[in-house]
Amino acid sequence: MDTYEEIKAGAGTYIIEPTLAKIRHPFAKGMLTADGIQYSSAVSLGSTDTVIEAVEVKQPAGYVLEQVEFGLTGWLSATGVGESIIWKLQASDNNSDWQNLHDEVTKGESVAEGDVSRSGRFAPTGNFLGTRTSVYLRMVARTAAAGKTGKTKNSSYVELKYRRV
Repeated sequence: MDTYEEIKAGAGTYIIEPTLAKIRHPFAKGMLTADGIQYSSAVSLGSTDTVIEAVEVKQPAGYVLEQVEFGLTGWLSATGVGESIIWKLQASDNNSDWQNLHDEVTKGESVAEGDVSRSGRFAPTGNFLGTRTSVYLRMVARTAAAGKTGKTKNSSYVELKYRRV
């Protein structure tokens, strides 16, 4: 659905520019649950970045990506003896050159298992400019300890704001 954004052009004049906002909840889909909380399948973590879940979001033709808002939540099992879990969320225009959406985060081995999240709004940057037909998002984590797992939560979302070309 097109909306319009007013942009001040100077001397009291305004330009009305058509914009488009797409909100997607692409993570952790599956069977309905009694409490409404869904997770993706648990993934065993390795010593290198292991993809917990990756999704593709198609972009609308005729628009330029101007702003992105994320509210991404995952779940990590970091209890027990062993190493910490290091995790991050990434985005890409080509599903291979990944842009970190935040600095790596360490979940200590003594911290109980549970949800981890990051959220925020920004202009596309680096390897995530939104200039292709799709954008790709993923959560990755690594650990040196055996038996650690990760998964994503269905409340994760991405809002993409575009302007008409």
